[in-house]
Amino acid sequence: MPSRRRCCKTLCQSCKKKCSGEVLRVQDKYFHTQCFKCKVCGNSLAQGGFFSKDGAYYCTADYQRNFGTKCATCQDYVEGEVVTALGKTYHKKCFTCDRCRQPPPDEKVTYTGKEVLCQKCVQIPVRDGTPKTSPTTNNANGKIAVN
Repeated sequence: MPSRRRCCKTLCQSCKKKCSGEVLRVQDKYFHTQCFKCKVCGNSLAQGGFFSKDGAYYCTADYQRNFGTKCATCQDYVEGEVVTALGKTYHKKCFTCDRCRQPPPDEKVTYTGKEVLCQKCVQIPVRDGTPKTSPTTNNANGKIAVN
């Protein structure tokens, strides 16, 4: 003989009342649509994206403000595909060579101790910026001698 189970009530995780009418299922929890709100601002999460952390639900803006990571270059919050280098996080488009200012095409870079360089720029010799003296400019008054 099959066993009979009593039908259990599904309760809203927020208000703890019986779920009826429009109900959302989030993972294994149920909410009235009007009860599914951001923990910080209280705005409805029923229509848009949300984040979950430690059993609480957050709108995108509040999640980023409280737990997000900012790009080391532009200071906007990073989402999706990112680059992490030297302990910093960047949007893929913001991680650029310090010389040519372009994103490294092959994602390989060299850190020189001062600069992050793409493979093309690391091949270019560095000038130190100090003018070299030549026989024509090495006179006492600093004027160039023309012969």
